[in-house]
Amino acid sequence: MSQQNELTFNIHSLKLTVKSYLDKITEAGGWVGPLGVAATLLSTLIVADFKETMGISGEVWAATYIIVALACCVWLVLSLYKTKKVEGFEEFFEKLLDSAEYTKSECVLMLAVAKDANNIPRLLVYYDSFRGSFFLPWVSKHVSNSASTQAMRSVRHTFGCEPEDVSAFDLHELRLSSQKTSVSSGKLKHYDFEFTYLTFNKVPKFDMQQSPFQSGGKQFFWATLSELSEHPLTRSKNYDVFDHIEKYAEEIFDSKPGPSIQNSIRLTENHNLGAVR
Repeated sequence: MSQQNELTFNIHSLKLTVKSYLDKITEAGGWVGPLGVAATLLSTLIVADFKETMGISGEVWAATYIIVALACCVWLVLSLYKTKKVEGFEEFFEKLLDSAEYTKSECVLMLAVAKDANNIPRLLVYYDSFRGSFFLPWVSKHVSNSASTQAMRSVRHTFGCEPEDVSAFDLHELRLSSQKTSVSSGKLKHYDFEFTYLTFNKVPKFDMQQSPFQSGGKQFFWATLSELSEHPLTRSKNYDVFDHIEKYAEEIFDSKPGPSIQNSIRLTENHNLGAVR
């Protein structure tokens, strides 16, 4: 699925960038003038018979034409050199993108893993019906708190857990910086993602062992990476995140930074994400 980026530009910055490129394009065409003058002078030198005029001898006139012709040749060489230095359209386009304004968002993404009846690891995700795609549980990052602290607060609120029911561990090596179109505003946005690994020391009161299940006004699923990658809208909106997780899949699914979620949650029912559109 194609994706369109809607950029926001500062009008002053945009004018300067475009003007600079147009000025260079104009300079690049500066070789035409000296070429025409040099060609005229050289042809004159070849066919003309210089005679004394206005008290100036023919030799002086010929020498003057030669000097001017040589000067035009130097001018032509310098103009051609400037033409080579003019950046191509791709370089200009990159500068144009660099002048675009974008907002920055810092998020904490939560990774909770459980195994299904076939012993296949699955990630906890929720379905956003408005955007038509799946997302990892997340919360906006605040400088004053660690990612794990904010993750635990969010999870306790969403799932109604007691403080001792859930733990979170920061996965500093999984940090991700990404620039893409925001699914909410449609504007280019820079994201800084931090990841935490969630472990449930005790199954929450509701049936979290099924997929899907409802909690906190959201519909949650336990999904494999392949299911998420095959879901068209999820792939187009969160390709960077799930590609990043797939890159570190072995560490995420096999490592146990703390009490394993698998000790408390064993999935009893699986839902085919392909049916969710």
